[in-house]
Amino acid sequence: MKNGIVLLLAACFLVSAASVFGDENEVYGQQVLALDRESFQNYPVPWPTPGTKPSDEWLEWETRRTLASYQLNPVWLPDGQTIACSNGAGAYSSIFLVPVDGGDPVRFYTCFWVYQGYYIGSTYNRPACMTPDGEEIVFETHIIDESRGTQVTLHFNSDGAYSGCGVSNPVPVIQAINIHTKEVRTLVEEAANCKFSHNGKYFAYFNQTYDGVKNDNFVVQDTETGCEWTLPVNWEYCFSADDEYIIYADYTNGGQLFRIPVAGGAPEQITFDTGDELTTVHSSLECSPDGKWILFSGNGGPRSNTISDSTGSHSYSMGAIPKLCAYNFYTGETIEFFPRAPAISSRWAIFSPDGTRFCYVYENSDQRHQSIEIYVKDFDCSSVNMSLQTAVDASQPSGFALLGNYPNPFNPSTTIEFTLPEAGFADLVIYSITGQKVRELVSDYMTEGRHSSVWDSRDDFGQPVSAGVYVSRLRMNGTAASIKITLMK
Repeated sequence: MKNGIVLLLAACFLVSAASVFGDENEVYGQQVLALDRESFQNYPVPWPTPGTKPSDEWLEWETRRTLASYQLNPVWLPDGQTIACSNGAGAYSSIFLVPVDGGDPVRFYTCFWVYQGYYIGSTYNRPACMTPDGEEIVFETHIIDESRGTQVTLHFNSDGAYSGCGVSNPVPVIQAINIHTKEVRTLVEEAANCKFSHNGKYFAYFNQTYDGVKNDNFVVQDTETGCEWTLPVNWEYCFSADDEYIIYADYTNGGQLFRIPVAGGAPEQITFDTGDELTTVHSSLECSPDGKWILFSGNGGPRSNTISDSTGSHSYSMGAIPKLCAYNFYTGETIEFFPRAPAISSRWAIFSPDGTRFCYVYENSDQRHQSIEIYVKDFDCSSVNMSLQTAVDASQPSGFALLGNYPNPFNPSTTIEFTLPEAGFADLVIYSITGQKVRELVSDYMTEGRHSSVWDSRDDFGQPVSAGVYVSRLRMNGTAASIKITLMK
């Protein structure tokens, strides 16, 4: 597979204007692609006549010009060394292949609308995922179909020459393009926002039909039998690593994470945050290959920015700051990757195939200019796991730590691990989220080092407790540490 993609990149290679590998930043990671925007100001060939097919030379220049500012919808190819992305939703939206560790981007596919003999552009070609065999890039686009409500209006100038068009209600379709042959096939029509499960058994998407209003129904298809069914899942979702569940953000419940069995069943709440905590809003959900992490874009609250020019300083609102976060199933905690700034956001994160890295979209915006670029950052599970351990201040003895529990969420039992810096009396107690004591797991003299204790989701009287969030608290010599754990039923 890797050799096939390398050959494809070599075969499609076209020299670009000022293409360089981006800079590396200690905080934000490695910028995958940096194209000098100034190099694209003067077109080397004439603009195409409206309504005619652009030349390859002009199209190459125009698509790279937009790619310099807009790098969207990243999808890792199976080799882990290549990312497919789009250059936005302009008239010549294209799919590009970009080497992760440096190299020239390849314009891989450009789709045109042709109506009554006129080339009228297109909407977007948005990479969504790879097929399970790794042979095709699945992408979302639109087609013109007047029998299903698409309306096209052609415009002509006073000389009768074509000058432009208007298109409304194009039909959303999901297609796949072979990375070796470029053969395109349609997977499903009137559909968007699709994903394959990790083992390829399931294919999920939102069915979009227009009967005066748009209807979004979440559909799961068994790829082996062809059977389909619907689930009450919201727009942002992903498959769990074992493909047994759909994990999604429920905006009617403050953006909390829920999961529902792929085959159908009752939804179960995963996060229980309140107030202005990190996980109150989710989008762009992505599960790590080992099943321990969920990447998502959260809502960082309102932002504003100030610019200065010859007329003075001007402040303006820019809406909320998307922030890139990760939820850990092991500890039940959430981390935020990057510091937030008024004009910077990060979102649309996706893991590399082996889970050691992730790519995301870094957006730098002000009132005059916007750049949206793809960055790649190492995902060091060991260091992140350490950062998720309960905070221990300097007054706590070295080696005192409540390491977390696994699995989390759990049903019916979970293992809680902790370390002690020295021999002595320690206790480990489970409390309700309101502070009531539920179960005393440990209360004894213990040796120095690593220990674990299993909670079977029963209270001190042997009765099963209800599903929800609980607090595990470790104490020793006046020092304490606690974590939240989630019981699901």
